[in-house]
Amino acid sequence: MNRLFAVVAVLISLHTIVFSHTGGHHGGALRTWSFVNGQRPVKASFRSSRPDTVVLEDAHHSLLLVALTDLSAKDAAYA
Repeated sequence: MNRLFAVVAVLISLHTIVFSHTGGHHGGALRTWSFVNGQRPVKASFRSSRPDTVVLEDAHHSLLLVALTDLSAKDAAYA
């Protein structure tokens, strides 16, 4: 049972390492994110990204999943 737990823990860790990167390199500071569709800008910090999605965290600690193609060119480059 302990071996199974260890294998599952390693697989979960590898998944996190392979499919996302932490937002620490941006310092976790809130910034204004703009969208190409005219949606109201959002104040949030960068948390992680995948090839087509960005995870942002707003001031209320809610996580926002945003398609990379929905972000302005400047914000997509930042992510």
